[in-house]
Amino acid sequence: MPTPISLPGVTLRTQGFAGGANIRDAVNLMASNEARPIENIVLDERGGAQKRRGCLTTGPIEAAATRILSMYTFYRGPTNVPHVLIHTTAGKLMYTAAPDVAPINWVAIKTGLSTTVPMSYETYVGKVWMGNGVDPYCSWDGAGFLDYPSAPRGRYHRLWKERMWISGVTGLNDRVYASDQGTASVFSISEWIDIGAGDGDHVRALATDGQALIVGKHESTYIIHDPVNFEFRLIDAEKGFESHFATITFEGSLYFLSRRGICQYMGDSASVVISERIEPAFIAPFLNVGQTHKATCYTFLNRIGFAIPESGESKNTLVVEYYPRLAGVTQTGARSIGPFVFHRMPVQCFARWHWPTAGKDLLFAGHNNANKMLDLFSPVGTDDGVAFQAMLQTAWFDFGDPIHTKYLRELRFLCGGRFDVLIFRNYAESIYRTITVDAGVIEDLWNAVDDVWGAGEWGTSDPTRDIRKTNIDAYARHFSFRFQDAFETDTSQQTYWIGSRDRDLLIGEWAIYGMVAEGTVLGKRT
Repeated sequence: MPTPISLPGVTLRTQGFAGGANIRDAVNLMASNEARPIENIVLDERGGAQKRRGCLTTGPIEAAATRILSMYTFYRGPTNVPHVLIHTTAGKLMYTAAPDVAPINWVAIKTGLSTTVPMSYETYVGKVWMGNGVDPYCSWDGAGFLDYPSAPRGRYHRLWKERMWISGVTGLNDRVYASDQGTASVFSISEWIDIGAGDGDHVRALATDGQALIVGKHESTYIIHDPVNFEFRLIDAEKGFESHFATITFEGSLYFLSRRGICQYMGDSASVVISERIEPAFIAPFLNVGQTHKATCYTFLNRIGFAIPESGESKNTLVVEYYPRLAGVTQTGARSIGPFVFHRMPVQCFARWHWPTAGKDLLFAGHNNANKMLDLFSPVGTDDGVAFQAMLQTAWFDFGDPIHTKYLRELRFLCGGRFDVLIFRNYAESIYRTITVDAGVIEDLWNAVDDVWGAGEWGTSDPTRDIRKTNIDAYARHFSFRFQDAFETDTSQQTYWIGSRDRDLLIGEWAIYGMVAEGTVLGKRT
């Protein structure tokens, strides 16, 4: 009589997706919580992954060919509504006091400005001060607009130590000017200094961490630490700044875009590149290095985003988003490096509008290919009415046995919404199996409390469900799983418990929190 052979069973359980994107390491060396590819995904819940929310248009801005060059939120104290300012390719500076009410009523402040060079902005003594290196340095207090023809006509402005600092004056590549103490309109003749004079480099950005004025040249970084005597020193001889508009502060740390990727400013020490796991995104074949001066950034919902131009593009087309709070914490309490994800959104520049009196905290962006301002991460399932796809693919799994073939019998998903699962095998790029998972439909189960004969539908529609899929019938030595939707335009919801009270928040169409795979190892006897 034949003797039955018992084959060893195997089980795989994903470890979440908090590692984010990894496009640097070899495919067989990625960590189990990392992803490649990953796009239009948010990691707001540690380990979970959700399709991001969409972009809602706030209405057209003048002619169809008009684009937003730069944006700024002008805060005017706790009792006055913040104004959102935009500078457009029509050469107009405009504002609105109600960016959350569509269609927006834009009011002109100034016309005849540059149609190609964006403004940089700072707020001081109740006015917003601005310039672009082409038009005269100017200010606006919400009612009156003033030019200052005798002031330096620079592209970059930064307020530090009660003085306005200006750089980017045409023909003066190394020069930084400072206004007189306590004013942003008076510039004495001697109040300037050349940083790294004649080194062949040029200033690309001004920033501050509060302690020093950071002068970001293209290939190096200096700080001015004495605002009176203009004493300065070189702090990083190899990493500079790509864009004045791609520097941002979050929880006491300054982040910026350099030629080497996203960096964290470290004070007197050299800045640290934190985007190593996605460093191919910043090399010339994939990034238009001639247009990185247009890169912009934002901070919103505890994330930091950088919009950059991809190869062949003259506008920003890719958003690189960083999650500093998902970084691990060392024994000394310092944070390590957090995960990154990618988004493709039609955005060029940003302005965050926070108005506590009305309970509003919104992120707006200029559309990169239309005459519109967008409300980002709005509770809609499209980008300005256009469907978009989200995807996340896991690392490769061998179930602890890289030699023998495995047979997958069953998959279980802790998830929400509707999405497809694409199964890949043995490092091949072709799709091996496709499974549709729909956690949005009503479960066909009897609920003794809520269900009544002849009334409605049986079952529950919980936002998070445990879905079982059998008869997978897949063979391979290594497996990888991609979660993606078919350009769905719906939204879903996620329940958050604030103490004993539950609150529902609209999220993207689907979410994946974990997957369990069960199968057998072939060709190996117990």
